[in-house]
Amino acid sequence: MDTRNRILTHATNLFLKYGIKTVSLDRLVRDLGISKKTLYQLFANKSLLVQEVCQNIVNEEEGICDGIIEVSENAVDELVKYMQHSIHQFQRISPKMIYEVRKYYPDGWKIFERHSSEYGVLKVEENLIRGISEGLYRPEINVNIVSRMRVNSINTEFDPTLFPEDEFNLIEIHFQLFQIYLYGIATEKGRSLIETYLTHEFYQS
Repeated sequence: MDTRNRILTHATNLFLKYGIKTVSLDRLVRDLGISKKTLYQLFANKSLLVQEVCQNIVNEEEGICDGIIEVSENAVDELVKYMQHSIHQFQRISPKMIYEVRKYYPDGWKIFERHSSEYGVLKVEENLIRGISEGLYRPEINVNIVSRMRVNSINTEFDPTLFPEDEFNLIEIHFQLFQIYLYGIATEKGRSLIETYLTHEFYQS
């Protein structure tokens, strides 16, 4: 791995775990055994590093999501598999990191917003269309409306004014909203399948 990717990978891991403000550039160069000059040659300032970290996170998420879609058996299986992945991610993500990008790094936040409003909405739409065609989701669903509602619901999970970190667990928030969404769009056939997947994949895990 070249120096640029080493910096990006290490910065991504630290930002996700501790947030951005508490991770100094001095710590990065010390951890990686490189000089500040080398760091600044590759990333002129911390804001540019944060932007690339945000893009790195988005690229990784989109690759994982595409892989899940390819191997899923049906629309419900697709969502349950992504839910499992999300739980794993939330175990390594500090809500502080999302909050700090939103508040202090607007260019980085635009990357997350674009990912949600373009890629995220598209994939939810595709999943809804798939589920309807498989008889698992209600046929009267307005895909354009529900897809945007779902993406916006996911974004609110990281809002500290709505869910303060010291009062709510991010995994529990996500799981509760996931169940409400999935049962809300499902047909009777879909609900039966949901219960089977959730019982085997979560409650017995």
